[in-house]
Amino acid sequence: TQGIEECEPVWIPVTIREAEPKHDKPAPPPKKLVTAINPVDEVSEPTKDDFRLPSKDELPQATGKFEFVPDKEVEDEHYGPLRWVGEMGEMPHYCGGEKAMFKFLGDELEYPDIPRQNGVSGTVYIEFIVGKDGKLRDAKVKRPIDPWLDAEALRVAKMLDCFTPGKQGGTNVDVYFVLPVRFSLGD
Repeated sequence: TQGIEECEPVWIPVTIREAEPKHDKPAPPPKKLVTAINPVDEVSEPTKDDFRLPSKDELPQATGKFEFVPDKEVEDEHYGPLRWVGEMGEMPHYCGGEKAMFKFLGDELEYPDIPRQNGVSGTVYIEFIVGKDGKLRDAKVKRPIDPWLDAEALRVAKMLDCFTPGKQGGTNVDVYFVLPVRFSLGD
């Protein structure tokens, strides 16, 4: 064997799996046999008595005390915060308006050093609930861009403390609010 060099054999570990046991299919349910069909002898037309309302004496009599409760005293079930209050409602808004809110954010936000040095910029979306009392709660990052920027946006968003609550049908309701916080590096 000229020109062919001898090499050491290479050992490759091989795992052989045992075949899984086969399971028999369950037997189908037994078929029900129809032994007889009873034909309808005759079909009768509905009569006037079939559509007669029962008289007062034929109705079951109620017992016990009944009390009328006006609608405004009955509380509706709480289905959680609303995403949108609809045409007849009013979304929550920051005291002083949108310009005042963004001015506050601009004054309080600090661009973290690490994302600034790495040239990271973008918009973080923070979601929170504006409660019936106008207080912000359950704030979280809805759309992140960078852990440092996300944390800073969340920190400052939690400082917003003056909202007029949302209304639905004239009643204050809990409403979700999404706040975009933009971080931009000046050229």
